[in-house]
Amino acid sequence: EMARTIKKTVKEELGINCTIGIGPNILIAKLASDLAKPDGLRWIDKSMVSSVFQSLPVKKLWGIGPHTEEKLRAMGIRTCGELGAAPLSVLTKKFGVLGGQLKAMGNGILDRPLESADRDPKSIGHSRTFEKDLWHREDIEPQLLRLSEMVGRRARRYGYKGKKITLTVRYTDFKTFTRQTTLPTHTND
Repeated sequence: EMARTIKKTVKEELGINCTIGIGPNILIAKLASDLAKPDGLRWIDKSMVSSVFQSLPVKKLWGIGPHTEEKLRAMGIRTCGELGAAPLSVLTKKFGVLGGQLKAMGNGILDRPLESADRDPKSIGHSRTFEKDLWHREDIEPQLLRLSEMVGRRARRYGYKGKKITLTVRYTDFKTFTRQTTLPTHTND
């Protein structure tokens, strides 16, 4: 009920959709959020973890990038279920101390606390999923300007500046492309 209220409030006050994931730890909550995108709400409780993880590709786990995924694939490990069942000794031999963490993650375990909201943000961003695909420059540019202004407005409101600019584009098949550049000076414009 709280998640539904948050989604409704965000929509009413900011005019944007949000996706919420709920789980017994940050790993499961992040996964639930990713699986519910766009504009969804998903709750994965402890009793559901093993069934969700059994055939879930390891690349869906937060923190497992293409490099680690490739190493796991070379070991014959493609799913979280296979990762969780893999012998700890084999994983530690290949990944060192990270092997134990990978095995735990394959079983839906991550003993990492949420970070304090008191810390300064590492980035400020804004994204939007459009109802229909945008392909023409004259349709894309006004949307980029709008999203950029929203980021700049938020940075100015909280007194932050940055010099790295990142643009991410995701297509309907979920292929994602990211490009970034670093400005010579900090800005919030």
